[in-house]
Amino acid sequence: MERLLLKAEEAAELLGLGRAKVYMMMASGELPTVRIGRSVRIPLDKLREWVANRVGNSPVLSDARHVRAFGSHPVPGGLSDCH
Repeated sequence: MERLLLKAEEAAELLGLGRAKVYMMMASGELPTVRIGRSVRIPLDKLREWVANRVGNSPVLSDARHVRAFGSHPVPGGLSDCH
């Protein structure tokens, strides 16, 4: 089953960024977040939209295993395989 909400560490892995950078982006409001009590999560669908908007006019990524992103290396596991 696909997770709808990601922890900062999970989003960092998918984006190929450091955990601290993702926390900074969440705190500044650059990345979309949802607060549930004391927990802050990143909605997977909003993360996909966020990436697509930065790539240009590309469609929202439905399965990143078939898309080369952030250089010439495919995203391991794709955005839909977060556990």
